[in-house]
Amino acid sequence: MNNFKKKFRRFIRGKGGLATLISVIGAIVLALFLMLIGIIYSDYDGDWSKIPEFLGSKLMVTIYIVGGLIIVVLIYIYVMFKRKEDI
Repeated sequence: MNNFKKKFRRFIRGKGGLATLISVIGAIVLALFLMLIGIIYSDYDGDWSKIPEFLGSKLMVTIYIVGGLIIVVLIYIYVMFKRKEDI
């Protein structure tokens, strides 16, 4: 586990490591959002008025909260790496 931490830190500190990680996460989020819109559009036969209704449902609110918590955890991990780098 300690060896993994060292390799991960080296990757993050390397040239473009953090930018690559953020770009990949952003691309995954965008792809999931577009897939969600496509699924909703195909299930409701092109009725675009159903999309905001679904995006405001309890399931989606739960997904938003979990996504927000994941973002907070990623920011916390980033801050911790920066603190250890300063020490």
